[in-house]
Amino acid sequence: MSFGKRLWRYTKRLMLITILCLVILFLGSYFYVIGFEAKVQNIEEVKDILSKPEHEKPINILLLGSDTRNKAERGRSDTIIIASILPSEKKAVLISIPRDYRVNIPGYGMNKINFAYSKGGPSLAIETIKNLTGMSINHFASVDFKGFSRIIDALGGVEIDVEKRMYDGRNDINLYPGKQLLDGKKALAYVRWRLDPLGDLGRIKRQQKFFGAIAEKGTKISSLARVPEVISIISDNLKTDLSVTKMISFAKSFYSIKKEDLQTVMLPGVPKMLNGGSYVIPDEEMVSEIIYYIKKDCFVPEDILIEAKLKPKVAVSITNESGSYTWGKIAKERLSSKNFNVVSLYKTKTKSYLTAIYYKPGEKDKAEKVRESLGFGEIIEDETRSNKNSFLVILGEDYYLKFKNNIEKAETILF
Repeated sequence: MSFGKRLWRYTKRLMLITILCLVILFLGSYFYVIGFEAKVQNIEEVKDILSKPEHEKPINILLLGSDTRNKAERGRSDTIIIASILPSEKKAVLISIPRDYRVNIPGYGMNKINFAYSKGGPSLAIETIKNLTGMSINHFASVDFKGFSRIIDALGGVEIDVEKRMYDGRNDINLYPGKQLLDGKKALAYVRWRLDPLGDLGRIKRQQKFFGAIAEKGTKISSLARVPEVISIISDNLKTDLSVTKMISFAKSFYSIKKEDLQTVMLPGVPKMLNGGSYVIPDEEMVSEIIYYIKKDCFVPEDILIEAKLKPKVAVSITNESGSYTWGKIAKERLSSKNFNVVSLYKTKTKSYLTAIYYKPGEKDKAEKVRESLGFGEIIEDETRSNKNSFLVILGEDYYLKFKNNIEKAETILF
């Protein structure tokens, strides 16, 4: 047999093997997708309430992380995010809504927003969020947290710089500060810890930080081999109106977005106790402004985000050690007039010379606003002294001495 014939026969065999491999790969992928779709709970009930995407407009996907701890109940939506994606311009905004947001739930009145999902399922949650934001919701997906820790373990854990000591003996949470690799159990503890003085707002910040770390982990080559196991776990705990094809399409769009074109936004509000319950009262003016820019450009200007962060009333406790009862009242009135929530004013017999504003890590910008409104004082980072309030103001003798002989100057600075 000539060399040419042997080469041709060899080539035909190679082509046949290649085609066979491609067929096997195709069939494997097909049945894998079919198996995935069979396991995902497709939610038909939401299709009538969802809006069709508009051409060249952002696509809005409501993402809920439900906290079902037993099979007898639906559970409340522990995490609420609207992913607003504009594929044509490769931009996206992830809008976090505090689960304690006090809103009007159709048929139930004023309550926490996560109450909607537990009472009326996805349809009521979608309707409530549409009423709050004025945004159309095009797609919906809910993931049960019971599979959360398994996903993290399947990814080989995720590295997080834990910002503070986190302990809650009742819920088996015991984390120390510092950069570390969290397994599934510890990761769930990190996002669930609820003893933060900032309440639900602090928890959302941790979630945003955590999901960013997961996204970074998921794009690494070392994680690709784990994808089938992760997808299998997700499919067991996923409810959505999306087909697998649509999910893949949105995933591709999302991963093509550069880091600087992906914003994370938390709808602003003020923490408040009402009838023994802890709520976040929406700042309706700022919410409307943020939503306006998202609907218009799928991008919120930085100055609007800064204003939203600073505008809500910040809790301040004043300890008056100036030696003058009057100046304690003046300081309280000044801060209250500048939209700060003075939760206590306490005068001691002890005198301190230094006026200081104590703040927690990451709150320096707000501390500077306190000082600016107060007219005087040194800002000091000290989490232990700020206690359960966002800030502790020690009104010192230097504050009183600075203004005591010049009431007109004091009034100019203070009022």
